[in-house]
Amino acid sequence: MAPAKRKKSAKKKTATGNWTQHFEVYFRGRPSPWEVKYEIEKTLGILLARDPGDSAKLIFTGSSPPPDAGHNIQLRFEAAFPKEGWYSLLDDAWVPRAWFSEDEFLTDAKNTFEYWTRNLQTSSNIDNLQNASQKLYSERVRETLAIESEEANRKTDEGPTKAVQQAVLAALRKGKRLGSSHHEGGTRLFFNGSKFVKEIYGVEESLTEFATDEEMIACLRSFYDWDSRQDSYPHRPPELEVWEYIQGQLW
Repeated sequence: MAPAKRKKSAKKKTATGNWTQHFEVYFRGRPSPWEVKYEIEKTLGILLARDPGDSAKLIFTGSSPPPDAGHNIQLRFEAAFPKEGWYSLLDDAWVPRAWFSEDEFLTDAKNTFEYWTRNLQTSSNIDNLQNASQKLYSERVRETLAIESEEANRKTDEGPTKAVQQAVLAALRKGKRLGSSHHEGGTRLFFNGSKFVKEIYGVEESLTEFATDEEMIACLRSFYDWDSRQDSYPHRPPELEVWEYIQGQLW
């Protein structure tokens, strides 16, 4: 009798590809697409850039990668009315299948999109589209492009910023301090009489000395990067405002 054939053991397959889900909503907003773009960026925490490849509509795009879900965003200026504009927000969410189950991904992506759109005047379509004005649409597109060009070409006078930087260093040399604390320790930034110092104390401890003013300025700028822009994230405030914020933290 021939020996029985052994069944091949089933190999565990590794999930490949991505889970994907599309979300889309229309909403009413301010007449200015630039102002709407700014507010949407703050809500999403994602910077958007104008898509130069579409000549029929004004479209801004942006993206953020996983962890959790990745997002490919489109903000479209759909129609112009005298006192408002109609827009659409599109999100193509995705994540590698190997990272999460489909239910986990769909729940996270849905909750995120609902959170992003919670304060928008949303609709499944555009009301009274027949009353939209193409003339107003074109005017607002031109205004948006003009603002975009002005922002790109704006040059900042570094003088006032450098003056505040030097005032901060002078205050540290006179005994003022900067830093932060939490339940496990904190950070102190000060002048020890000969050099500027960054001291980390508590659970983790370290001491870094800075030989030049420029090194200390770089340290302070990095240390306060998030605190100085948490109210405007993902936008970066002007450097002068950042250093005025740092100056205000002296104690």
